[in-house]
Amino acid sequence: MSALSPCPPLPRRLAAAALALLSCPWLGAQTEPETHESSLGQRFLAVPGTTVLFAVHETRVREFRAFTQASGHAWSFTPHFPQDDDHPAVGVSLQDALAFANWLTETERAAGKLNAAQLYRLPTDTEWSAAGGVARARKP
Repeated sequence: MSALSPCPPLPRRLAAAALALLSCPWLGAQTEPETHESSLGQRFLAVPGTTVLFAVHETRVREFRAFTQASGHAWSFTPHFPQDDDHPAVGVSLQDALAFANWLTETERAAGKLNAAQLYRLPTDTEWSAAGGVARARKP
C-alpha cells in the first residue's frame, strides 16, 4: 500500500490501464459523487455494485504522456502498430500504473480537485467484475 493510499490494498496484477476514483468514508468523505472529470479530461461514472467511480475509457496515450512529462517517469515503450493520443496507453507495467494513479492523486489534491478522502487507484477484481456485469449475471 502506498503512502497516499489509506484505503484497501491494490490487486497485484494489471488487467488494463484503467482507473477508479475512491472516496474513503473513514477519512471524511461526504456523499459519493455520481460523476467526476479528472484534470486530464478523464470522465468517471458510478458503477452499480461498487463504491468507486470508473474511468469511461482506459488511460489514453495523451494522459499517460502528460504524467511522464510532468513527473519525469520513464516510459519508452513503442508498440509495433501506429498509435495516436486517443488510443489506450500500452506497454504500461503495474509499477507504471501505480505511479500514474499516485501522481494524479497528488496533483489533484494539490490543486484542490480531490480532498484527502479521495484517491485514484486501480480497480480490484471484485470491482472489475461488477463493472463488467459479472456480479449481475451470476445467479444466487
